[in-house]
Amino acid sequence: MTRVLVVDDEAPIRRALAANLKARGYDVDLAETGEQALELVARHHPDVVLLDLGLPGMDGYAVARALQAAPSQADAVIVALTGWGAERDRTLTRQAGFHHHLTKPVDPGALQGFLEQIGSEPQMVASGGEAAP
Repeated sequence: MTRVLVVDDEAPIRRALAANLKARGYDVDLAETGEQALELVARHHPDVVLLDLGLPGMDGYAVARALQAAPSQADAVIVALTGWGAERDRTLTRQAGFHHHLTKPVDPGALQGFLEQIGSEPQMVASGGEAAP
């Protein structure tokens, strides 16, 4: 079973994503802050981290850099799931070590297809374009 960590400071978004992913058979953990995300990653070793960029305190960019620096997380696919979709934002996510960049709101079916795609290709790195519809 694929383990997904959803990191978003907006509770309704976290809950909606978690409910959708759990209904589709994913094992889901939730974090509200970057610090919580790093703690959960160290304990649960998710396969995929859906990470908002605009978090209080430690932002998503810093979390991604910390995850990239942790050898134990080398296989985790880090996905920016954010309302920030400008080319500059995509460039910054690539530089911070994100593998993919999705812009909110993301269609639940498209997210499911995307997770299935990256599950079969864990080393795939996006070129910075939209990775899923």
